[in-house]
Amino acid sequence: MRRALSARLGVLLLAVAWLAGCAPMHEQLRGLVKEGQYKEAVARGETFLEENRFGPALPEEMYKVETLIAEAGLRIARRTDTVQAYRQFRKAVPETQATAALLTRAYAYEAAAWYRDITMQADSLRAHRAFRKRYPDSSTVAKSRLREAQIAFDHAQREGTMRALDRFQLLYKRWPEAAPLLREAAQQEGKVGFDAAVRAGSVDRWRAFNARFSGTEWAKRGAPYEVGLALQEARTRNTVKAYRAFSARYEKVPGIAKHLVAARQFEVEAAWLALGQSPADAVLVAFLRRYEFWPEAKRQGPAARIRLARTRLGIAISQGTEAALKMFLQVHGGWKQIGTVLGQARKALVRNVFARVKVTGTSAAYEEFIERFRTWPEARREVVEATSLSQQAR
Repeated sequence: MRRALSARLGVLLLAVAWLAGCAPMHEQLRGLVKEGQYKEAVARGETFLEENRFGPALPEEMYKVETLIAEAGLRIARRTDTVQAYRQFRKAVPETQATAALLTRAYAYEAAAWYRDITMQADSLRAHRAFRKRYPDSSTVAKSRLREAQIAFDHAQREGTMRALDRFQLLYKRWPEAAPLLREAAQQEGKVGFDAAVRAGSVDRWRAFNARFSGTEWAKRGAPYEVGLALQEARTRNTVKAYRAFSARYEKVPGIAKHLVAARQFEVEAAWLALGQSPADAVLVAFLRRYEFWPEAKRQGPAARIRLARTRLGIAISQGTEAALKMFLQVHGGWKQIGTVLGQARKALVRNVFARVKVTGTSAAYEEFIERFRTWPEARREVVEATSLSQQAR
């Protein structure tokens, strides 16, 4: 009972002390702040701090008073809500443990006021960059960066060139805030470049376009244009070298199989024409080595084998020896599609041997010849003649 009475008495005495102006200074200042008497709160608080610089007020009381003075001062600045007001507040209030949080808030308010009243009034690249340089720790920085990216993108769009859109992407490629704009810029740059390449209609223009957009859908769309024009250029030159260069450049490009097949067909035709009428043995060998098993050389491959066989047979016949003709037949006997040439070689061998037998002129030589070539269709006439000559020689 005594304790309850003592507590009530303490509250009553505190109220009386408050009414008498004896309440702790921080309580008095809090009351003034609540009532909106900010200037009065600042004045009383500063007087209190000055009077108690060396005591007798406790440090805890000094801390609370200092905080409330700063709060009152910030509320005064908030009434005008201008850059100048916040700047004056931050200049006037020393940074201490008691004021640090309020100074941080003042910095945020000042940055917001600057962004609203100065940056957005100009709303230019320079204005946004100046804002972030002045207030790098502001929570509005991300908003400013997004707005700057939008302004820069609008500029690039109005210019409408690949160079402008590419420059935008280079400048803002590391900005997360600009991600949607970067995607749009890439798409627009692709369209601008694609349309320009169509109008130009040159291999070099398409080559530059596809290199710029390598790995994208634009490059996939542009590849057939480049490849088609490149094949036309190769056709204009119509040389083996041109077709080989084309195939080497584009053999790994997807979706152009028909162009590569055409290039191989044209290369085979060009190589065949380059052989001339009487090609050397080595030239024909080189042709067959490269093209013999190409599906595109179904016609030229066998023809080249026949021409090579004829060339070699001519050489064997010119040597005028049985050994040369036998070697030819041994080497080329298994070749397909040269039946006519093989027949000519066999006929030449028959004539060569028969001429030598006739020089010998003996019945035994004739009989040996007949036995050797009895089944050869190419030796029918010579076998008949050898039979007659053999009888005469007996």
